[in-house]
Amino acid sequence: MMQLTQANGKKPRRNALERDERRLRILAGAEAGRSYAGIGRSEGLSGERVRQIVHRAIDEDPTEVKLHHARLQLLRLGPALRL
Repeated sequence: MMQLTQANGKKPRRNALERDERRLRILAGAEAGRSYAGIGRSEGLSGERVRQIVHRAIDEDPTEVKLHHARLQLLRLGPALRL
């Protein structure tokens, strides 16, 4: 994603729709098994910020989504756990 800056050197603030679209892209990337660092590179964020966004999305959703995320993490990390 291209980094836009204002004349004062700061990034422009995202509106609610843009933030929600970014959150959905991040969650889709995590569900597809991409690393937080990889998602962050494509979104212009740090891996830690991506982790925070995923964590907040999970905390805001019902228990079923948390269970789905736990299963997703096990599937995503399965190859690494076999080492």
